[in-house]
Amino acid sequence: MSKPMKRTLIAIALFFLSVIGSFIWFVATWDKTTEQPVSAGPAATHLAYASDVHGMCMGCDSRERGVK
Repeated sequence: MSKPMKRTLIAIALFFLSVIGSFIWFVATWDKTTEQPVSAGPAATHLAYASDVHGMCMGCDSRERGVK
């Protein structure tokens, strides 16, 4: 194996190790109490948003209700 190939493989390995390390750090330092749950925001589900806002969702009854 040539020297440039070894350097490239080491660089790739260091990149993946840093990605994995940063993900582990993110999970380890996550504070659940400071974050707002995703489901607590407006339009918690796609179906609710689609039928209320644009009426274009498949499977919703917006066409029968006349919602546009």
